[in-house]
Amino acid sequence: MSEHNVNGEINRYLDKARQASAVFNQLGQDQTDRIVRAAYRAGLTHRVMLAKAAAEETGIGKWEDKVLKNVVATQYVYEDIKDLKTAGIISEDFVSGITEIAQPIGPILGVIPSTNPTSTVMFKILIALKTRNPIILTFHPRAEKCCSETARILYEAALAEDAPEECVQWVLPCSRETTSALMRDGRLALILATGGEGLVHAAYSSGTPALGVGPGNVPVYSSSRRISPLRSIKSCFLRPLITEPSAPVSRQLSLSGGWRKRLVMNSRSRKHIWCPKMRSASSRRRSMTKNGA
Repeated sequence: MSEHNVNGEINRYLDKARQASAVFNQLGQDQTDRIVRAAYRAGLTHRVMLAKAAAEETGIGKWEDKVLKNVVATQYVYEDIKDLKTAGIISEDFVSGITEIAQPIGPILGVIPSTNPTSTVMFKILIALKTRNPIILTFHPRAEKCCSETARILYEAALAEDAPEECVQWVLPCSRETTSALMRDGRLALILATGGEGLVHAAYSSGTPALGVGPGNVPVYSSSRRISPLRSIKSCFLRPLITEPSAPVSRQLSLSGGWRKRLVMNSRSRKHIWCPKMRSASSRRRSMTKNGA
């Protein structure tokens, strides 16, 4: 696509987004919450169909695991944000005289990967709607069909509750040139980038404020007496194993001293292998396996 055509396409998307943003500014909390609730319910209702579509189109992961991710991206996200105030006065401090008023930031660009396409589309749409910001979505070429169907389902549900026209847009077909040009456009308020290292780096280097998530290793420290160490370990091991595994991150768990001693004693009865010092690569691979497998 020529530079002229790319710029013309970007102008169309951003002009529609700015119009939607102007309408969003007029919405109160009650209507905003109705819009978000409708979008969440639509995504949750279609979680299985969209999971199967994602697995079939991308060839990545198991659809059963993608159903779980779709639930997390809809129900869990909704339960977390549903009571947040995002319109009008959100706090008042009569001592200092400071009043906080929520204000939308403007058009958001959501970049979607092929590894977790439908769930990423859903949660980005939900948080954009909750904060009254229009969102433009660009998809990985291997996930365009399932992503566009996901976006359509949530968008139509939002429209049924009088959400602004074009509050959710998606670029089809999407090229790398279009995504890069959108990132650099000064009319964009924020980038939510999920993908490989190069994509995340491009988002942070674009000059537009960005929140990026890419491949990485996440240290986890568990010291709470209310959480079983075995549960902590199970959670850390389960995440890389689902979707065969297509997760962009892995976790390393460090337990406090008291839990470490309990775990060594408990693991013996459960036939776990525990290697406290992790001296070699082979010992790291055997650090927590069951029945020597």
